[in-house]
Amino acid sequence: MTLRHLQVFVEVCNQGTMSAAAKKLYITQSAISQIIKDLEGHYGVILFRRVSHKLYLTEAGNKLYSHAIKMVQYNELIESTMADTRTTSTLRIGSISAFIMIDLVAEYKKRHPELSVSMIHQTRSVLDMLLYSSQLDVAIVSGLFNLSNYDFYPLTTFDIIFACNKNTALSPLLQGDLPEISVEELSRFPLFICKANEDVEPMLNSVFLEYNIHYNVVGTFINYSGLTRVAIEDLGIVLINYTNFEMSKKYLKQVKVRGTSISSRVSLVCSKSNSENPEIRSFIEFATSNFSSIKKEYGSKEDTDLKLLR
Repeated sequence: MTLRHLQVFVEVCNQGTMSAAAKKLYITQSAISQIIKDLEGHYGVILFRRVSHKLYLTEAGNKLYSHAIKMVQYNELIESTMADTRTTSTLRIGSISAFIMIDLVAEYKKRHPELSVSMIHQTRSVLDMLLYSSQLDVAIVSGLFNLSNYDFYPLTTFDIIFACNKNTALSPLLQGDLPEISVEELSRFPLFICKANEDVEPMLNSVFLEYNIHYNVVGTFINYSGLTRVAIEDLGIVLINYTNFEMSKKYLKQVKVRGTSISSRVSLVCSKSNSENPEIRSFIEFATSNFSSIKKEYGSKEDTDLKLLR
């Protein structure tokens, strides 16, 4: 039996007569009658009883209807979903950095206004999970991505700097426009980091391990706006990428730490099965080719969040 047989059967059940079903489906009543006979012959049962020119389902008819209606409805769902796919294509992007993602998408949409884009700002570990479960098409992440079934496209490298309140009262060691301290002196201060850049903490660990010095990260945040607020409130020293520091240097100053250099590598990642998808490939090629020029605009943009931090 075909889906068409079941669709006709369901419509006869819904309308109550073959003539009404024929009008609804724009086919002849004789064609309806033949389809019902085919179904009854196939299953070896009687599907309807006729009482006063109206059809009533038999017990066998009720059983078939309970299954047929589900198949018809599911087919309608498939048709609707595929129609949406034909008319609207959505590129699903995730990022550890809201600024990078938003700026890239904004510029890309100028060239592809017809494309629908969904965005999620999350930590590296969450983005890894979303990529693995095919809930994202492409992710902007920090650190390396060594899984063999993913393609990895370097985007940029951000310097990570130590910073504190511009007028800090934490210690005389931090006085001046550009204070410089040792790693041992750094370990005495409360340290705050951004968990979105999951390669930063291992690099910080290596700095202190090299000097065999104990330290303690007392706070972690999923974005840099939280770190900025911590520094503005003079609660400790923060590790912040240079782009965000430039946006908030009205309130913060850099703290030089002798013998340290920390950077975060940012890349685009997608599964190998998606890397040849035309829409995903187009976005990746645009991002890798144009990121440097887009990045230059970051420092000139006003960080509206800082107005809320004061």
